[in-house]
Amino acid sequence: MKNKNLLASVAVFGELYNSEKYTGISSVIAEFIKAAVVYENKYCQSSLEITRLLEKVYDFKIPESVIRTVLITNLKAVVEVKKSAFHFNKSIESEYKGFSKEIEEKNKYQNLIFNDLIKYVSDKDKKVILDSEKEELFHNFNHFLFDNGALEKYSNHISAFIIQNENKTDFLNCLNSIREGLILYQGIKYTSDISDLGKWDTDLVIYLNTEYLFNALGYNGLLFKEIFDDFYKLVTEINSISVEQNKEAKISLRFFSETQNEIDDFFAMAESIKRGYKRLEPWRSAMKTIVNSCRNASDVEAKRVSFYLDLESLGIILEDIEFNAMEHPAFNVEDESVLEELNKISKERKKEFDKVACRQFFKIFNKINLLRIGNSKKPFEKIGHIFITESGLAKYLGHNNLVKFNDHDTSFAKDIDFVTSRFWFKLKKGFSEKNALPKSFDVLTKSRIILSSHINNSISNEYQKLVKETDDGKLTKDESLARSYSLREKPNKPEDITKINIDSTFDFLNNEDYFEEVYREKERKEELLKTTQKMNEELQAEINRRDELDRKKEFEEIQLNYNLRKESYINDNWKNTKKRNWKDLRWLIFVILLNIILVVSATILTSSTRLKNWVSEFGIFQIITIILYAIIIVFDVIGSKYLFNKDNFKNGWNWFIIIIRKKSYSQFELETKLYFNNEFTMKEN
Repeated sequence: MKNKNLLASVAVFGELYNSEKYTGISSVIAEFIKAAVVYENKYCQSSLEITRLLEKVYDFKIPESVIRTVLITNLKAVVEVKKSAFHFNKSIESEYKGFSKEIEEKNKYQNLIFNDLIKYVSDKDKKVILDSEKEELFHNFNHFLFDNGALEKYSNHISAFIIQNENKTDFLNCLNSIREGLILYQGIKYTSDISDLGKWDTDLVIYLNTEYLFNALGYNGLLFKEIFDDFYKLVTEINSISVEQNKEAKISLRFFSETQNEIDDFFAMAESIKRGYKRLEPWRSAMKTIVNSCRNASDVEAKRVSFYLDLESLGIILEDIEFNAMEHPAFNVEDESVLEELNKISKERKKEFDKVACRQFFKIFNKINLLRIGNSKKPFEKIGHIFITESGLAKYLGHNNLVKFNDHDTSFAKDIDFVTSRFWFKLKKGFSEKNALPKSFDVLTKSRIILSSHINNSISNEYQKLVKETDDGKLTKDESLARSYSLREKPNKPEDITKINIDSTFDFLNNEDYFEEVYREKERKEELLKTTQKMNEELQAEINRRDELDRKKEFEEIQLNYNLRKESYINDNWKNTKKRNWKDLRWLIFVILLNIILVVSATILTSSTRLKNWVSEFGIFQIITIILYAIIIVFDVIGSKYLFNKDNFKNGWNWFIIIIRKKSYSQFELETKLYFNNEFTMKEN
């Protein structure tokens, strides 16, 4: 029941603590004690045996003093004490079923999540996950949720898996309930007297490392500032209560001269970058913030002064203390033999060992040890002085027995998450909606921070590799630029890592040939682009050719239609012209014949005696003849003057001349048709 049940147990622990049914941590522990007793069917045990029983059933390692307090104060109604043994009433069996069911439901849902994680890892690694690998994956998952395992084999897979499911509320609630229960459990684990909860009554000086000073002022992005703000609010709350009750603050925030020197060097580097002497390294968020906020090199110094003033306004000031190993040899943790041993361990684990950084942290640990007067056996709440940092090396050194002298000594170095959770537990904040939870408690935040840290390490390594290969001539200018741009595009701030870019982020972290593949993909895309462009050009040429043919065909159709209409216009008008000319000729002939008749008739009449005598008889026929003759004369006179157009006569005469001369007719036809051709063209235009 133990292994996977621990996750379900701490989740239930957190939920029970926040429910109205239970009055506090003691009453929740009481429920777990009763459930363990029923599950193992051991109703009579000592407090030590019950402590071991909780560890066996739920993997809860709770101090015996806490268990004894709960047995005496919270379970006296169902427990009878006889000869240092605690006898449980059988009535607690009825309560076990509901409790056990809740654990089982949590376990069932967590198993579903873990199975989804196995599938996710299998898909990402493109292989079947063996049972041994599943076991390692579960331990990594367990360590991840229990604030450990940032450097485990599957930490990137787990973080990416969580971010991939960031929109699933039940999924996140389940994992966050484990995280929340863990904070309570770890708080109990390191608390000997739970009756002392609800207040912080010891003095504690917290020495902040460089990254937390930058986080305090937002230099490393929004998420890190929010995490620091959550920590700072708890410090402020503790101090406000203490000042109200004791007229003095309990928590002080300081930084050492080693940290100040590192910050000064940081700003000096920023000034060199602004002057163009150094390159801006893309993984340094704080450096980018400084460089981008300064217009020129002279602004950097003003920024540095402002930085320290802003820290001072938050009550974060320099601790002016020096350590002399000759004067305080008992407190000295810096030893060459220790360095060599640590270096040897690193080589065995195939990891690099930074002696320079190690010595820097040892100087700080010397000061912490001096301030503690060499006494690190106290619990965190009473330790008096602690150095907090995100440096994995510093935390490793601070917890290493070669450095901290004794197994049970409180480490010289912790991180801000640890301190925040301890303050939260100590103040009995809980996880209900009444209290806004610190950002660092959220499993999504943890996932983003882990991936961000790994990304920055990878960017740093790849950047150094890029510079070296470029200087050695192994990379072309185009390859170097392509990789440089790719590095700058990576989301190196936690808040920039989302479901949208998690796949590419994961590939960057877990593919050793990432940049080679990126460059090959770039070349492939460029080749594809060239091929596509060529095809497009050929297609466009074909379209243009077809358009030209279509336009030509359309033009030919228009031209043909135009010519047909022009020909029809010319022919129709030519026909009309001939028809009109023939009409004019006929009128001309008619008039000529009419005049000839009149002349001939008059001549005959005047020259013929016989005809004169016939006319003089003046009979009916003579009268009719005279009338007809008179009508013809009148018609001829009046028609010549009013009815017949001289132009028509002239036109008729010309037409007569033309038709009797074939050459003139052809010429006239050509000129007339040319005239109508020009007339048609003008009308169309």
